[in-house]
Amino acid sequence: MKYIHPSGKIQSAPLQAALRGKSCNIIERLFARFHAIARPGARPGLILFVQTFGDLVNFNPHIHLLAADGILSA
Repeated sequence: MKYIHPSGKIQSAPLQAALRGKSCNIIERLFARFHAIARPGARPGLILFVQTFGDLVNFNPHIHLLAADGILSA
């Protein structure tokens, strides 16, 4: 499956899905690193998901993040 990016470039859906997954992975690792500095072995409680459209169903990729107030022991 292919779709056209607003810039006019045709991009494949599997490539876009891989990039979205990788970006969530990077954010999770950053939060884990910050929490581990504060308390060794600590892990953040996170829910991340990528939304690729805006209110008008236009292409607008962005990440939603829900973070627990505190840390979890790993």
